[in-house]
Amino acid sequence: MLKRIWLLFKMTGDIKRFICLTILRCPFDFLYTSLQAVLISSSFAFITNRDSSGLGWLCVIFVFAFLLLFLYNGTVWNKYATFTVRFTAKLRSIIFINLCKLKPEIILAKNRGEWLSKFGSDTDVAAAVLNKPLHLPHFVVSAFSFTLCSVIMLFINPASLFIILILILPYILLNNIFIIPKISVLTKSCQSQMALSTEALISIISCKSIAVIYDAEELLFDKFIKASKSIKNIQVKIGLFRAINDSTAVFFGYLGYVLLIIYTGGYAPLSEVTAILQYRQGIIQALTMLTSCIINLRSADAGLERIGILLKD
Repeated sequence: MLKRIWLLFKMTGDIKRFICLTILRCPFDFLYTSLQAVLISSSFAFITNRDSSGLGWLCVIFVFAFLLLFLYNGTVWNKYATFTVRFTAKLRSIIFINLCKLKPEIILAKNRGEWLSKFGSDTDVAAAVLNKPLHLPHFVVSAFSFTLCSVIMLFINPASLFIILILILPYILLNNIFIIPKISVLTKSCQSQMALSTEALISIISCKSIAVIYDAEELLFDKFIKASKSIKNIQVKIGLFRAINDSTAVFFGYLGYVLLIIYTGGYAPLSEVTAILQYRQGIIQALTMLTSCIINLRSADAGLERIGILLKD
């Protein structure tokens, strides 16, 4: 997968701009989590001390801090959106040029639906590495946020971090052993069925008049219907595995939330408990995003694999 993604960047020549924009985006999630933790813990401290003036100034300062943070994030993503549009256009242009350079015997070895799918749906799936939510840039951002939030938790309360990581482990194992490989295989199968469906649709359009004469319309439609049903069934299975992933994330997330409250509620001050819960939320959110990104990247890799012949020089 990594080799194919690297080849994608090598062909488009956009690796430096991608790295720059991703680095600029990395701090947002961690800063947002940290601001929330500091705001809530400081608020409870001021309330405990009955300091209404300090609480008021705290709210004013953090309103401006959040506004600046979201303005920064919006500016970076605006630049990134422009980058992905140009990237997708360049990728399609490269694939079309490389398709035109192929030898006739290579082109004739596959049916029309296969080539149309490579230029259409397969390219869309491959381009999703950068232009769809929860893919490569989000993977980098969530890994950065997960690391820093874990380091902060290590200094605040190491035992709480241990509880969080212990409950995360079953979720990681379940996804890597069971869910992610299944979704990857199903996505590849879905792309193959899309190629068959496209070829069947071309046959229906181009051979309709002949099929009417020989009363073979049902035969033409049968192949298209079978491919469409197969695509639907595969997508239902993919949705089922994604639902399992989401439900297990919620289960282990709330279980960790309850255990942390039980563990820290007995001795830690309220301000510290709220800070721990905020950083715990940042860790769980980053981990959930990481898992979703891996699933989506494996799905995008199915598209990259199918258009691999068109990405070579």
